[in-house]
Amino acid sequence: MSFEAGFGNENFGSLVSVSLDAILQIVVEEVPVFINLSTPSKVVNKVPKEKGIKRSMEALMSNPENQKLIKK
Repeated sequence: MSFEAGFGNENFGSLVSVSLDAILQIVVEEVPVFINLSTPSKVVNKVPKEKGIKRSMEALMSNPENQKLIKK
């Protein structure tokens, strides 16, 4: 699956590609439109899980508009 996502304070657009088995769910306006119940067949990312989550969260939170998505 490929989609365009905005990153950073200026919402810089970038094309993101993700294998379908790596998507857990897709939510549109707080309504789940896709839930994946399958088990991933293999791990292709060699970044340790903790480091990958931290980098993903930093990228997500760099856009102030995304901060309202995270409930603390």
